[in-house]
Order: sequence, then structure tokens, then C-alpha cells
Amino acid sequence: MLEIIPDSKEIEDYVKLADDNSFAFEYNDFFRPNILDNRDEIDRLVNLYLSLGRNTCNDTFHGAFYDVIYFSSDMKIREVAVSRMVQSVETAERLSCKGIVFHTNFNPAFLRNNEYEKQWIESTVSVVKSLVRESSNVDIYFENMFDTSPEQLRKVADCLSDEKRFGICLDIAHMMLGETEIEIWFEKLHPFIKHFHFNDCYLKYDEHLPVGSGKIDWNGVFSLIDKYSLSNTSQLLEVNGREAINKSYEFIRQLNKR
Repeated sequence: MLEIIPDSKEIEDYVKLADDNSFAFEYNDFFRPNILDNRDEIDRLVNLYLSLGRNTCNDTFHGAFYDVIYFSSDMKIREVAVSRMVQSVETAERLSCKGIVFHTNFNPAFLRNNEYEKQWIESTVSVVKSLVRESSNVDIYFENMFDTSPEQLRKVADCLSDEKRFGICLDIAHMMLGETEIEIWFEKLHPFIKHFHFNDCYLKYDEHLPVGSGKIDWNGVFSLIDKYSLSNTSQLLEVNGREAINKSYEFIRQLNKR
């Protein structure tokens, strides 16, 4: 199923767009710190989305990620980061979303040593287990961010192989900015991929261009999606604005007709 990011300021138009094309939503309103600190605004947005009367069981939710270093060596930083993640899960549950996306925030450019990786893996496994206990139904997805290879995510996934509510969100543009061939990403991670983020770029920056507007080889991407039996996995058109959504959707439709 394809998903789009709704704009609460033009919500009627986005509901029509979703209804006309059988899109689900991924809510991107709630990860900014100024929103996280504003309970009234969170309540307003949640009530707005609930008032639409939509079935949200296929919707997803983007959790807090700015400076969310849940694996920090500083206990106070770690506590704040985890509290933001818990807050995100609570809001996603209010909206009855099927899954929530968090960034790995693993940054190999920061420290290239085994201790940094070990701490990140152990912390991620611990945080996922804690978030699953905190929630009743929401799946927990971790999205590749600065990751230059799938190795670390695969190690986490192996540690969580018995946790049915853990999954990987594979961001195609983030993947393309790494150092690893795209088939290796799919080969390593496909058993755990539950969600995709689609947008385009010119392979230097994370530009969030409409799909088909940059230099990503989408023929190759969709061939791998088919090869690893992931065509029924939810896919977010992670672009902003109805024009960019329509352009991305039309490109994918034409690509899949070939």
C-alpha cells in the first residue's frame, strides 16, 4: 500500500487524494520539538485526524528524531531521548497507527570504532524491547539514516528476530547516499523490512525530490523489491505537497506498467 504525508492545513484535499487513490497516511506533524512540548497542539492535531472518521489501521507515524541519541553515553541525554520516543509511541497509539518510524541515528562518521557500534546495538535492542512493552499494538520500525551499510541494522535485527513487532523501514534515498551496493542492502535486510520511504535525489544530498526526478535507479529498486517478495510492503511517498505526490505516483504507476 502506498502512503502519503497529510498536510493538516489542507486536510480535506489530502483526504480526497487518499480516498481517490487508496492511499494511507504517515503522520509527520509530531516529531518537531516545538510540537512535542505543546500538549494542546498535539491534542488539536490528534483530534483533527480522528475527526476524519478514517480507518487508520494502515497508517504509520514518524516518531521524534531530532537529537534523539538514545544510545548516548550520557545518562541524562539518553533519558530525554527515550522519553521523546515513548511520547511518540503514545501519540501513535492514540491515532491507532499500525507502526511508528524512528531513525537509527547511527553515525559511522562520528566514531569508527567497535565500542561505539556495540553501544549502539545494545541500546537499540534495549529501547525496542522497552517500546514494545510500552505499547499494545504499534509496530516499531527503525529507519536507516546516516548508515553507510546495512551491517549494523542487520545485527540489531538478528538480536530482535523473535520480536514480531520490530521491523526495518528502508529509506531508499538514505541508502543511495551510503557506500554499499543496493542489492546488498536488500539481501541483508529483506527478512525484516516492513516499510519503505520513497523520494529522489541526485545522489549527493537527501533532497526529498519527487520520485523519478533525480538519479535513483528506480527500475533497479523495484526489481529488487520484486526479487525479495516485498511488493506488498507499505511504501511512503515521502515528498511534500500534492503536486510532488501526484508526480511521484504517476511515475511509479508508469514504471510498474513496463
